[in-house]
Amino acid sequence: MKLAKPVGATALILAPTSAMAAVTGPDFTALTSAVDFGTTQTAILSVGALAVGLALVVLGIRKIMRVIRGA
Repeated sequence: MKLAKPVGATALILAPTSAMAAVTGPDFTALTSAVDFGTTQTAILSVGALAVGLALVVLGIRKIMRVIRGA
């Protein structure tokens, strides 16, 4: 029971603080409005497409090698 008192007191102290933090958050519109994410999105999608293409090439080569070895 010695642990229950500090934990309860800590919860009572932090409860109003976390409730206030949930009401208003920091405003980052000045930072996020100045950044253009269009090029970043294009780059990420390009890298993803390249990875998928490479995986398809590797799978195709493996299938061709199986056919050649099986003949």
